Amino acid sequence: GKMGGKLKGAASLGGAGFFWRCREGPSRRAEQEFDVAGEAEALEDASDDHSLSAKGRRAQMKTVLVTGAAGFIGYFLCTRLLKDGFRVIGLDAMTDYYDVRLKERRQQMLLQHEHFQALNDRVETADLLMSVFRTEAPDFVIHLAAQAGVRYSIENPRSYLDSNICGTFELLEAARAFSPEHMLLASTSSAYGANDV
Repeated sequence: GKMGGKLKGAASLGGAGFFWRCREGPSRRAEQEFDVAGEAEALEDASDDHSLSAKGRRAQMKTVLVTGAAGFIGYFLCTRLLKDGFRVIGLDAMTDYYDVRLKERRQQMLLQHEHFQALNDRVETADLLMSVFRTEAPDFVIHLAAQAGVRYSIENPRSYLDSNICGTFELLEAARAFSPEHMLLASTSSAYGANDV
């Protein structure tokens, strides 16, 4: 659909890779395809060049920070990013709202890839993301981490405030200080109107 106003750095994952869309106004649209396949081929060519060190090859790779990396969507996104030639830092709190064994198994599968790094911590941990941005300098950030489940919000509202509000705040502050190229904030899993409690 048509969107008004300014939108910078919105991303969607399509069959051919990533498409970054920037909008400078309601009547003007600039669209640039980020050729993931081309970049992956260039990285493969570079890896065949024995004159490049492993550190040099890593420096050429784009880094993506994915929060909620061990969740269902996060796992498949990380898998795709790794397949497409990105270095991925996957942050996940491994909370027990969903079966932790599923998250652990997904993370173990991701860790089999040499360009995946797992961070098991909470997105709302003070200064954690600032430190990650400072040391890892992610080019792209995809924020999927959130406390899910509407009914659970009645039982444990602080969990939602901590993860969804404070965690997103921590991420935005780190991004403001270290400015990644693009950032995507995903919505929560459910959105409802007024509830009588």
